[in-house]
Amino acid sequence: SMSRLKGSQPKFHFKSVWSRDGNSWTNEWKQDTDPIASSSVGGYEEITMQAKGSTYQFSGLRKNGASALFDGTASGDWCHAIGSYSKYGTGTPFTCQGSNADVATVELW
Repeated sequence: SMSRLKGSQPKFHFKSVWSRDGNSWTNEWKQDTDPIASSSVGGYEEITMQAKGSTYQFSGLRKNGASALFDGTASGDWCHAIGSYSKYGTGTPFTCQGSNADVATVELW
């Protein structure tokens, strides 16, 4: 559980940085639910979204367990993955479509 990491704050505060070929995109948000403990997201609040995606929109971090530790979409796929177990295209699944389909690295803060 990540609950002890949010301390007295009412929500978890996350930031992810996605990078490929010298470019990077930052998404920052808050959510009520613990992504280690829950496969659904509650209390999602966007702060900064540089790459939310269109078809597979980022909607908070949730437990995946099948293809990645976490993913960021509610549609049953593994787009916006953190801790990917295998490659998607040439890297980690990001928006899963177009030029931002995958990235080389992802950091979670």
